[in-house]
Amino acid sequence: MDFMNVNNGLLVRYELKQLDRDNGPYEKGNVWAEPDIVHTAELMRWVYENRDEAAKVGERASRDIKESMNLTLASREMTERLELIYEKLGYTSTHRSLGAADRI
Repeated sequence: MDFMNVNNGLLVRYELKQLDRDNGPYEKGNVWAEPDIVHTAELMRWVYENRDEAAKVGERASRDIKESMNLTLASREMTERLELIYEKLGYTSTHRSLGAADRI
């Protein structure tokens, strides 16, 4: 997960299951997380009974996403990834210009 953790979300227990048949875009043999329905219901009940605390969890999630998923960080990560790809392909800095990310 890119942004959820135990401090900013209510993570549902799950069991990894291999699909025994095609299901929409998911093909037989793919693996997905089957949620624990009882645990899900427990978390929903907790939110209902602890609205103030649940709101705090949501506020932490909002703050964390804004800090970790922003345009500057994304452009830096893309630039680093492109630099790595260019390096593996043997290109030098004279073959490319990645300065646009620095202007964001």
